[in-house]
Amino acid sequence: MSLLAWASDLHLPHTSILARERFVRELHLSAPRWLVITGDWATAPTVVKALEWLAAQLPASVEQVLFVLGNHDFYGDTHEAVQSDVQAFCASDTAGGRFVYLSSTPAGVELDATVRLVGHDGWYDMMAGLGIATDMRIGDATQIPEYQSEYGALPYYARRWSDEAVAVVIAQMTQAAADGVRRILVATHVPPWESAALYNDLPSEPQAAPWFVSVGMGEALEAWSLAHPTIDVTVLCGHTHGRARVTITPTLQCWTSGAIYGEPRVEEVCEPFMISSPLRKDARSAD
Repeated sequence: MSLLAWASDLHLPHTSILARERFVRELHLSAPRWLVITGDWATAPTVVKALEWLAAQLPASVEQVLFVLGNHDFYGDTHEAVQSDVQAFCASDTAGGRFVYLSSTPAGVELDATVRLVGHDGWYDMMAGLGIATDMRIGDATQIPEYQSEYGALPYYARRWSDEAVAVVIAQMTQAAADGVRRILVATHVPPWESAALYNDLPSEPQAAPWFVSVGMGEALEAWSLAHPTIDVTVLCGHTHGRARVTITPTLQCWTSGAIYGEPRVEEVCEPFMISSPLRKDARSAD
């Protein structure tokens, strides 16, 4: 049986040795073939160290670590620099050919003949809730270098990065459809819908929502799903640390990880074909 394990928001520099050991033990006990991680490994100065740490801990069963980055992974350096460092790691001997950065993988990854995993880091686009009118600020406002470049840079870059992610994911999905797959898993960091961006089991408040939702990604995914009604699509994301399982259309759903800060854990372990819309007659859900 080929299993997929999914985790998100590891924040490894803020974890204890015991917490990391528990996470590694979970991985070894579940013995997955694929490990999917949807961002927030560390910060820019430590993200490659986090990847190297995981490479040294992986159970032999894991053939591929399929991952994206989160907003915290860019704290302290530019998007271009961090992505370049991560791509270099994936090509290194340390990675051993087992690490796949989905943002730079045009066709995604085939899990079997009918299931394809695609993905991109993603980004909030400051369009949810109060939008750019919000007076709430999170760490990104001071820790993302591009936001400090000039007045008005924050909404400009947020929208730009979100739009870039949308273009990549839709292209990956369209290629997968052309290849005849029946199910697509989309790994990204930011929830594409407000209903999937929970905090304390409640949707993000209007002041917070601009920082925690990618409206453009949600609209694009919903339009794509409606245009391809025979393909099941499940989005795997994180960012909010609030667990959610949301059905968007009969063939589109979103799973958000309920990560606990400082306590990395495996969110789900199941066979890839089990991650599909619960409303389709032939679909089975792990939740």
